[in-house]
Amino acid sequence: MSEFRNPPFFSRLTPLFMLLFGLRKIGLAKQFYKSIILPRFFSDEINAKAFEGYEPIAHDVFATTYPKSGGNWLLQTIQQITWLGEAEFDHIYSVVPWPESIHSGIIPLLDDNQYQTSPTKLRVIKSHAKTDYIPYNKEATYITVVRDPKEVFVSSFHFLPVIFGLRGYFSVEEWLEVFLSSKFPAGSWAVHTAGFWAWRDRPNVLVIFFSEIIQDPRGSIQRIADVMKVKLTEMQFEKIRERCSYAYMKAHEDQFGPPIIPFLPKGGRAIMVREGKTGNSDELLGPEQQDWIDRFMLFELDRLGSDFPYVERFMKSNPS
Repeated sequence: MSEFRNPPFFSRLTPLFMLLFGLRKIGLAKQFYKSIILPRFFSDEINAKAFEGYEPIAHDVFATTYPKSGGNWLLQTIQQITWLGEAEFDHIYSVVPWPESIHSGIIPLLDDNQYQTSPTKLRVIKSHAKTDYIPYNKEATYITVVRDPKEVFVSSFHFLPVIFGLRGYFSVEEWLEVFLSSKFPAGSWAVHTAGFWAWRDRPNVLVIFFSEIIQDPRGSIQRIADVMKVKLTEMQFEKIRERCSYAYMKAHEDQFGPPIIPFLPKGGRAIMVREGKTGNSDELLGPEQQDWIDRFMLFELDRLGSDFPYVERFMKSNPS
């Protein structure tokens, strides 16, 4: 079993979880989570150091999604294409570096075993960082998935607080305030999206939409293989398609899911592969809340000077 799933993962974080467990008892856990934990994860300071001194080369395939945007599907797809449908691992982070993560037990960025032994001589690197912190080289490959931020909100509500044993601690309104603040992990959805959208015409970059993955998984896998310059036989392609299906990944949740948190009640663990759907943000958000997110993101994209087609992609009707 991967070290990521075992106690060494918590060698640095166990004191933090112990403190949070104690704060739950006196009603201060939510404030501690908002003011201390969330800003610590994927902060600009951490992101700036993650790839410090690293120069990407042709074997690197960067999976650079914003959190809760289909990142695990993308990691699995790239990993399976890299290994021609034969990738095996205890946990995805035993084979995929995630340089800005503060967790231990993840394969280091400088470990060259994956690309040295893979049949395609490629390997995948995960990052949630914005383009400012991603080292660019025209010989490497960069793939990002863009998801409707309303759906990102819903997925994050069901996942991020639960990782720390805070299921039910936040109302939808409270989490929406966090989501649209500078304290949300990985920062601004608009900044992340605008950055990679500006790269979209580079031949070594692929921007793909989450809705496209759901509606046309076969075509999405082919587009990823094409930008990676990997030719697949029909048998290899079908094996990759099966291993990247919702049913397969749900059945292998432990290979992608978060670690088991100390002191967390049995059954309280966050679910990584939840539904695999698109267009369901109204399960949590009312029309006014969805409109709030839409207008906020449109304002931010305009402020950034981005021509990302937000209205066409994510709004049911044009804003008034």
